[in-house]
Amino acid sequence: MGVDRRGRRHHVQLLTRSSVDDARHSARRPRSGSSLTDWHVSGTVLIACNCDRGCPCNFNAPPTTGDCEGGWTWSIDTGHVDDIRLDGLTIAVFADWPGAIHDGGGQASAYIDDRAGDDEAHALARLVCGELGGPWAVFINTYELDGPHRAHIDLSLDGYVTTLTIRDIAE
Repeated sequence: MGVDRRGRRHHVQLLTRSSVDDARHSARRPRSGSSLTDWHVSGTVLIACNCDRGCPCNFNAPPTTGDCEGGWTWSIDTGHVDDIRLDGLTIAVFADWPGAIHDGGGQASAYIDDRAGDDEAHALARLVCGELGGPWAVFINTYELDGPHRAHIDLSLDGYVTTLTIRDIAE
């Protein structure tokens, strides 16, 4: 349990590899429309929000506190976009909605691991901006996205004592 910027408590949920292994997709490139992009990411996603356990938004219900503040961090064990490897990199999105996620109207910021090279950063940006499908393609319709920004991300996955620091952004 942690405390959000308004002093409210929030729960952190750690999902294991098996929870995100299904993120295997092929999607049409929005800009060209004529070729397919093959991508896959497998790893761990760390989720934190200001609601009670069980995120009501997952069930099309209103948030526990009336608004939704959430953060999702994806630690990619193995992954690629076309022939660009994403192994060992991390991306994060932090968002604030005035009501439920599915009602939209949110503001979000995205961060890409500063260890990514230019090609890797571009591939990660395409993922987090929803261009290639997956969960990001759903979320992008519910908020205005600031970024993605390169940032130093330090994630230590260790069960209940997992820590995440994005330098000067989140802890």
